[in-house]
Amino acid sequence: MPTTIQPAIAGDTQALLVDERTAASMLGVVPRTLWAMAASGELPSVRIGRRKLYAIDTLRRFVSQRETDGDAQRI
Repeated sequence: MPTTIQPAIAGDTQALLVDERTAASMLGVVPRTLWAMAASGELPSVRIGRRKLYAIDTLRRFVSQRETDGDAQRI
C-alpha cells in the first residue's frame, strides 16, 4: 500500500531552529555563554547564511543530558 505524505498546515508548524538570543533565553544563560559553548563544540549549531541557529531538539537533549537528581551541575 503506498504511503502518502500530508502537507503541513500553516497553523501546525513549529520552529525547528531558534536564533542565539532565543536559545540563550531557553537555556537561562546569557548569549556570551551560549557562544562559548558553541565555540567549544559543547553545543552544536546550524549555520544558514550568516546566521547561527540552534535546533530546539538539540537544546532539549543538552539540558536532559545534564540533569541530575539534586546535585547542581555547572553548564
